[in-house]
Amino acid sequence: MRASARSLPVHVTVQSRLPTRARRQGFTLVELVMTIVVVSVLAVTAVPRLFDLASVDARGFRDETLTALRYARRLAIASGCDVQFAIGPAGYALATRGVACDTGAFSSPVDHPTRPGAFVGSPPSGLSVGTVTVRFDRIGRPRDGSGSPLGAPASVAIGGYSLTVEPETGFARAS
Repeated sequence: MRASARSLPVHVTVQSRLPTRARRQGFTLVELVMTIVVVSVLAVTAVPRLFDLASVDARGFRDETLTALRYARRLAIASGCDVQFAIGPAGYALATRGVACDTGAFSSPVDHPTRPGAFVGSPPSGLSVGTVTVRFDRIGRPRDGSGSPLGAPASVAIGGYSLTVEPETGFARAS
């Protein structure tokens, strides 16, 4: 073979054109500390505003109370006996008449359908709760605390919310 046709090995050194920073893996200690500081500041200032537990507790108690109110009406229809729903600053309770279905005092607490004990509930501390008593007859019609048919909607305030029972139908709604 001729010398010109013979090829010699060529060694080429290729330098990376990437900046020095891109070739390194990981972060510096300063970068990690600054990230932790920024996340901590956000956690201290932003997270409490996102999770206002007082309003969550108020809405939870409102929903619980609405469920109890609707249950009282349904129980009156299903059992054929009068059921009383009473709420005040100390909480709410459901009761039936002690002796007969339609006469006597409301002295027998209603058992809770899913847990042992009476169907009662207490508001979270600091929550303002109004007072109202609604009785449901055997066909679910609402009556006031004295037993007279409701002439106007009965409402009770729970924090910034309210529960209303409509006359005639006994439909309970929250707002």
